[in-house]
Amino acid sequence: MKLTAFNAGIKGKIAGTVFQTSPWGQIMKTTPIDATKSGSKLTRADAGRTISTIANIVKNASAWRSLTIPQRLAWSSAATNFPFKNKWGETYTGSGYQVYMAINTNLLNISRTALTMPPSPVTILNSSAFTVEHDLIDATLVIPSLIILTGTNYVLSATAPMSAGILPTKSLYKIIYNQPASGLIAVNITTDYEDIFGYFPPSGTIHFRLDAVNQTTGQKGTPTFFTLTY
Repeated sequence: MKLTAFNAGIKGKIAGTVFQTSPWGQIMKTTPIDATKSGSKLTRADAGRTISTIANIVKNASAWRSLTIPQRLAWSSAATNFPFKNKWGETYTGSGYQVYMAINTNLLNISRTALTMPPSPVTILNSSAFTVEHDLIDATLVIPSLIILTGTNYVLSATAPMSAGILPTKSLYKIIYNQPASGLIAVNITTDYEDIFGYFPPSGTIHFRLDAVNQTTGQKGTPTFFTLTY
């Protein structure tokens, strides 16, 4: 809770109730429906994952302990070049460890090699606008057109099918697809989605998030979002 003379806003979760900011101001909502109780096969999802952010975080945390003192100090010194934003959208400087973990987890998620020394920051490229089409007859999910810039990977995340009107929290997005730079492409993501969430039901709402990740520095641009209701 952030207080001013009275209260500037509440963010977080209390006993299944989520407080967050929306385009319409401060809102309060109940916890989204657990996909495991609405038919999605999340057990199969975990077994079929090809990109595991959790595993990459664990790997990087272990690697940090193997760094030399000069290497750790270099990450601490470079922290000002890679600022973070808190829940309020305020910019702050993280620790060397935070920067190391963020950059290297992003790199491992796109199948690049983790860095032992901090990179020089570059201009961050934002992800492109995109749409996802659902074919009821063929039961497919397709991104009809996606423009990817050189030196950038696009990481697509999605939620399990949800009830309409529910806003997903960040933790509900799971990485389903990683696309290296290749210009203008069309992508069928049906198998990628089903490997994570199982076969989707005949109707529902799926939220998608697309992140652009620099292949050299691991920096992320501003993500774009798309909501598919079918």
